[in-house]
Amino acid sequence: MKWNVEYTEDAERDFDGIYEYFSGVRLETAAAVKLLRDLKQAADSLEFMPLRCPNYPNEPWKSRGLRVLHKHKYAIVYLPDETTKTVSVVRVVYGGRDVDTELGE
Repeated sequence: MKWNVEYTEDAERDFDGIYEYFSGVRLETAAAVKLLRDLKQAADSLEFMPLRCPNYPNEPWKSRGLRVLHKHKYAIVYLPDETTKTVSVVRVVYGGRDVDTELGE
């Protein structure tokens, strides 16, 4: 069964920040476009079997049902809702950052 994938405002800001970093700071617009395409394709793939990815390992996020999909060096953190068959992509965080801190903000 196909699930609906939604993006929170925080996730959309994360995508914007990733693009700005690669296209503005590193001056690699083509790399930014490819990376965003790959990350969004990975997130959109959650429409099928979103429970395949592990729960986020740390509390309080684990007990809240958050899951994480890793793509390249990024953590796509999402919350599946089995009742509505909806996946909410909560954040897209670079793996070198403290993901717990990013989730808490």
